[in-house]
Amino acid sequence: MKYKNVKTGAIIDVESKVSGENWEPVVEEEPEKKKTSSKKDTSDDSKEGTK
Repeated sequence: MKYKNVKTGAIIDVESKVSGENWEPVVEEEPEKKKTSSKKDTSDDSKEGTK
């Protein structure tokens, strides 16, 4: 389990329980999925050779 020291910001990963007024368990949130844009690339390179 990971713990964060609220005073120093240090994070430790230990198998045992940590106690003390400055230590809080780190709640790991699931990262959000990035939204992908469905917009097509409209750069001038795609029009190359169409004269």
